[in-house]
Amino acid sequence: MLDPSLYSHNIPGLDEALPADIYAELSESKVASVIRDIKARRLLGVLHKGEWYVEAPSFCEDKLKVIWKARQANSREQKQEEQGHQNHHRATPPPKPEPNPDIRFAKVLGLNGRVTREDVKRRWKELTVQYHPDKVAHLGPKLRDVAEHEMKAINEAYDYFRSKYQITGVRLTD
Repeated sequence: MLDPSLYSHNIPGLDEALPADIYAELSESKVASVIRDIKARRLLGVLHKGEWYVEAPSFCEDKLKVIWKARQANSREQKQEEQGHQNHHRATPPPKPEPNPDIRFAKVLGLNGRVTREDVKRRWKELTVQYHPDKVAHLGPKLRDVAEHEMKAINEAYDYFRSKYQITGVRLTD
């Protein structure tokens, strides 16, 4: 008799039952052929709660122990890997603070180095010609969405520098 911990108990009609996938592994066959053999009554087995079980043969105890140990080892490795992922996520440093708004908004406008009032006005006008909704109305909906997103970022950057440098005048996209 096999070690009782290796079996599924309380399967109606079977004394010592193995799940069909384990039996297939032991007999070096496919689960489908094991189920076919059960249905053809070449093997003693039953369908219980959606899973096929086979009467455990006495010759398979050693193989079964090897398979069982391998599955337990895999289960332990998976748990350790999951814990490692959880620990990794806990150890992940917090996100870096946003860069200086001058730098961030200058990048949106495509400006480098020292930013002047004239640079902001000039670059805003150039980008508005490119991305304004009236200028891209003939394009497809995806490109219009991209242009709208870009235009919002451009206007946000322009508003930032407009307040910083007291740039007067009305925005074209108001």
